[in-house]
Amino acid sequence: GELEVFVSNLAYETTQEDLRGIFDKCGRIERLHMPSKGDKPCMGFAWLTFSEKRSMDTALDLHQETFGGRRIKVEKSGQHLNKPAEEE
Repeated sequence: GELEVFVSNLAYETTQEDLRGIFDKCGRIERLHMPSKGDKPCMGFAWLTFSEKRSMDTALDLHQETFGGRRIKVEKSGQHLNKPAEEE
């Protein structure tokens, strides 16, 4: 989505509540998708969609912040994917 960020390098113990705890202050979260695996609540990454661009920009400012003992990566969704096929 247009207002979606991709968050990575999360600890596997991170819960959706933890994530909302950090990003709620950026603005209203429309959607949060955090894949889990087995008994781990988090696979290390998540997508968040915000209701406004200003909120997304604020979230992007949290890139390299320390959370759960790790430096998280926050980037606009889609930036982390290499899509050479679409450019040809």
